Amino acid sequence: MASDVNSIIKQILDAASQRGGETWDKIKSGAPLYTKAYAQSLVDIAEAVQSGEMSAADGEAHAQTAKLLLIQGFAFSSQVVLFEVQKFIDGVMQTLKDAINAKLPIALL
Repeated sequence: MASDVNSIIKQILDAASQRGGETWDKIKSGAPLYTKAYAQSLVDIAEAVQSGEMSAADGEAHAQTAKLLLIQGFAFSSQVVLFEVQKFIDGVMQTLKDAINAKLPIALL
């Protein structure tokens, strides 16, 4: 089943790289981990349903949970990117603060 997992991972990463643009470029470092976990979960769930270990209804519920975990992983990565952008802006503003304030009638920054 490893080839199935790898195939699913490749499909997810290929689709994301085509649609995500710059945001995807920034979060893709963590994406393989999240997509591998998602793909492996789907394979495990399908095998459990097929073997009778789990009902089809339970399999669908577990697949939805796996999807939510994938989304949470991407959301976390996106939050990290936003945090880094904020640090960058704060650093730029700190560097410019004294020069800008010196040009204004009163210090605003």
